[in-house]
Amino acid sequence: MSDGIKRDSSAPATMQHQLIGKVLNGDNLPTPRQLATLIGWLSREGSPHVKEADYSSHLVEELLRLRADAENQSAHPKRTDKSQDALHTASADHSEEDRVASIFANQHSESQALAGMLSSSDATTDAAGILRVDDFTKEEHRIIFTAILAAHKREENYTLEDVRNICESSEWPAKDSAEAFLRELHERLEDRRQTELHAEIVGERALLRRIFTTGQRISQWAQSAAESKDPEIESLLEAIYREVEHLNPAPSSYNRAATGSEKNQEEDDVWPARTIPSGFRDLDALTSGFRGGCLTVIAGASNMGKTTLAADLARTCSIANGRASLFISLQMTRDDISMRLLSAEARVALHAMQAGQLSDSDWARLDNRLSAVSDAPLYIMDSPQFSIRELKLTCKRLRRERDLHFVVIDSIDLLIQPEAIEVSRSAEVQKLANSLRLLARELNIPIVGLYQLGRLPEGRWSSTRPTLRDLPAEIENLADLVILLHREDAYENESPRAGEADFIVAKNRHGRTGVAVTAFQGHYARFVDMQQT
Repeated sequence: MSDGIKRDSSAPATMQHQLIGKVLNGDNLPTPRQLATLIGWLSREGSPHVKEADYSSHLVEELLRLRADAENQSAHPKRTDKSQDALHTASADHSEEDRVASIFANQHSESQALAGMLSSSDATTDAAGILRVDDFTKEEHRIIFTAILAAHKREENYTLEDVRNICESSEWPAKDSAEAFLRELHERLEDRRQTELHAEIVGERALLRRIFTTGQRISQWAQSAAESKDPEIESLLEAIYREVEHLNPAPSSYNRAATGSEKNQEEDDVWPARTIPSGFRDLDALTSGFRGGCLTVIAGASNMGKTTLAADLARTCSIANGRASLFISLQMTRDDISMRLLSAEARVALHAMQAGQLSDSDWARLDNRLSAVSDAPLYIMDSPQFSIRELKLTCKRLRRERDLHFVVIDSIDLLIQPEAIEVSRSAEVQKLANSLRLLARELNIPIVGLYQLGRLPEGRWSSTRPTLRDLPAEIENLADLVILLHREDAYENESPRAGEADFIVAKNRHGRTGVAVTAFQGHYARFVDMQQT
């Protein structure tokens, strides 16, 4: 019967051969009509050595039996025990972990790092600053690493015996005793001086494992979101940010915000929590500082010094008071902002820094203030394509992880997407201002946004101060505090008020309005109180 019959129903053959193949394969079963046609063909084409009637009858019975068995199996699939299913799933998960570990692990470096730690407390100190317990892929290695750290904490000059005792008090998983495992590990040490190098290799491989598994999770989340009728993209991005942030411990420089508030305890006593001083005495007398949960808009015409003022506010928050701030610049680069901060702090002319024409005294002042600027918890984002969604995610992440206290945006009109302007600029401005105000309330921090006042007829700003009417109504209505920046000498070099700047508090939900007069020191990229001139 099998002579000339193809089991693969997709292989070239006559229709009858394909039908027989389907029956034998037990899938894609022929219909009763097809079976009848097949039986008739077999009756005519049967082997001449077998009587036609006997052959046909036997074949029909066999085909019908095969079809019935196949249909029954299809209708009533074999049930599996749930515990077996769970065991199979767990086994699959475990094998996947083993597969990932085998790809990204380096057992040799794991062993050498631990061997070095067993031989020297100095090596332990070096390696402990690099490794985490879950960086190791073998359970024995994780137990030994934990035991070494515990022994080192108890006694700096610990012994192999101390580590063994701690290991044996744990659930030691290996067949060999902890003592035998430790002695073999110790004897295979190649070079104690390479302990830190091997620790770095282990840490890098562990990071690769976490990146791989995180990528898989993110891919699954994206697929689930794609299948959802109303995917919450912002929540998904927040989850992704959290996953990526937890891939590796943050460098020590990122922990400054946690202790920075200790830098000036007297300021904490004077200023309420979540209220940030501006650094300008007369302005703070009017506003009582920038309040948490409030949106402040600083508006001014071109060339008034809005970016300089924004940098001053961030300096006061992070350098003078040690509180974390975020400077979002959609116009200048991170290097440009950093140079302005350093110029203002060190009192070195900005143009001299840009030209590289510095005197010995300039270098001395820069050296004196460089660490204060570089160590301050002041974070700068300089993407020209920054969106309101990215701004929200960044602020929430820094608020959660760095205790963010203050945000300044240069400038909010550049956050408006070009395609939105074509539809309705006023609607987009209102939406943007409302988003910033709600974000300030949600995080309970002050958010300051700069705004570029529109171009007016020549001579308008030189003769008249700006007013609230010059600001879009959508921003005026939603802002808690509006400060209008004006300098007469921006238009009149010979102005009798050259070097002076007006901070016009035009709106204040929580205090007085008025004008604070300050001094503009453009060569140092800063404003200062008049008393400091």
